[in-house]
Parts: sequence; structure tokens; C-alpha cells
Amino acid sequence: MDVINIIKINTNANKKHTYVPSNKNIKILLSKMLELNIIAGTKQLTHLKIKVFLNKKNNFVKNIKILYKISNKISVNLKSLKKLNRTKSSIYILFTNKGMLTSIEAERLCIGGIIFFKL
Repeated sequence: MDVINIIKINTNANKKHTYVPSNKNIKILLSKMLELNIIAGTKQLTHLKIKVFLNKKNNFVKNIKILYKISNKISVNLKSLKKLNRTKSSIYILFTNKGMLTSIEAERLCIGGIIFFKL
């Protein structure tokens, strides 16, 4: 997703903020990134534009790897998710029927999903 790359590039360039387009899915993604302390905050400027305040102290941004591709979706069931959470030191963000969740939240709710990216 372009929004993640925009945030990665501007964080690595030590910028204080960046601008991204606004839509429902991007707002959900940004709220999850804010919850995980990947970004410092957001401000809706217009119905088409969001200002994203970057968190310079967070090194997670450099390690974000987008795993979701339309041609190659990685689905995980609950059993696989539990194994991922136990063996890996990474946090995964999933598309689930409950919305966008971290792998830990999805395990707590006993649901699987499609892996979007990992931290």
C-alpha cells in the first residue's frame, strides 16, 4: 500500500509530518498505526487529505514489510496464528472479518485472516 511507503520514506528522511490521501481504509490503517505507536498522530485537513505526524523515536517503521499482494494472499487460521505469535518476535497486521487487527488481537478473538504487513 502506498500509504505505508509514504510513511516509511518520510520517517527515514527525518520529516515531522507527511500527507496521505483520505478514505475509509486508510483511516482504519492509520488508527491501527497510531494505536501501535508507529505514528504520532493524524489530522483530517480536507475530505481528501490527512496530515500524518511521524514518530521519529520509533524504529518499527524501518522494519515494516508489506506482505499483502492481490495475486498472493497469505491466509492464516487460528492454529497458524497461534504458532506465528509464539515463534516470531514480529507483530502482524491482519485483515479479518472484524476489521484490521494485530495478530495478538485476532488470536484473542479466536479468528484468522489475511496477513497485510509485519512489524
